[in-house]
Amino acid sequence: ALLYINHAVRATLGDRVSVAIRPEKLCILREKPACDENYAQGMIIEYAYMGSGTVYKIKLKSGKMVDAALPNLDRNTEQFTCGEEVYLDWKPYSAVVIGS
Repeated sequence: ALLYINHAVRATLGDRVSVAIRPEKLCILREKPACDENYAQGMIIEYAYMGSGTVYKIKLKSGKMVDAALPNLDRNTEQFTCGEEVYLDWKPYSAVVIGS
């Protein structure tokens, strides 16, 4: 998938860069997003209920580990389980380039 960032970046198209996205800026989905950008596929490895939110550890297809934090808004908040294949999705303004 492509990475689209809608704010200024000091790099040119094709440069290798590192990107940071805060865990609470990630959405977890069971279905592939409609867009061809700003998503990654992975598997939930573990999760921790923290009262007001749940933190999920997700192993991406690339092998990298990512944390995603979802709020527990009510008892009907969607829950995900270990071993479940998921997609992570984020908005263009959520990614920050931190180096090249």
